[in-house]
Amino acid sequence: MAEDKFEQAVIAKLKSEGWDCPTDYSGVTVDRLYDHWRDILNVNMVNLKVC
Repeated sequence: MAEDKFEQAVIAKLKSEGWDCPTDYSGVTVDRLYDHWRDILNVNMVNLKVC
């Protein structure tokens, strides 16, 4: 339970600094988060034409 309280405190701090948690990624696997991150990087590379 200590880990859960820590996570909630981190989320509360991030939100107080203007961060918004996308609900469609709550409770998903690490692999899904990694895939999402990879998709963002790929889009950015295409937009920058750094391929």
